[in-house]
Amino acid sequence: KGLTGAARLNELSRVRVALVVIILGALAGAVAIYLLRSSANERREENRERMLVERFMRAVDQLGHPAMDVRLGGIYSLERLAREAPENHAPIMEILAAFVREHAPAGTRAGGRAGNGARPGAGGAAAGGHADPRPRPPTDVQAALTVLGRRDMTHDTDAPIALSHTALAGATLTGAHLERAL
Repeated sequence: KGLTGAARLNELSRVRVALVVIILGALAGAVAIYLLRSSANERREENRERMLVERFMRAVDQLGHPAMDVRLGGIYSLERLAREAPENHAPIMEILAAFVREHAPAGTRAGGRAGNGARPGAGGAAAGGHADPRPRPPTDVQAALTVLGRRDMTHDTDAPIALSHTALAGATLTGAHLERAL
């Protein structure tokens, strides 16, 4: 009020410039916040991926350990990873199937570990020297079969579970989803 002519135009111009500066500042702040959040999300995703890879490598290493409990830990760690990262489901199932093939090949006695220092007669004879009427695969092989049997089939690829040429007599497969196993 009370301004006329050039003074009024100068004041309106200053108000317009102030509004433009405020709007540009708000936009710059919004862009900065967006970039910070997307950068943080990228870092979180990179950390998640790195941790998954580390856990995967550790679990695979455990499969080759001489102690049964460590191998079992590796098998169940792989199962958990397959659930947490569906993109890794198929390779994990292939690794577990390979574990079964390597540790229970056809032509070995149930309970024995081919190529792993199995003792003659180990797992095949009871304390009295009689053959076990129900031979069973080693505990770690049974655990891998259990994980394979309860896998989430919605994440399966077209590749079947390759279990041919394995000694699975006596294995517990009740409720196992091995429809496409070879």
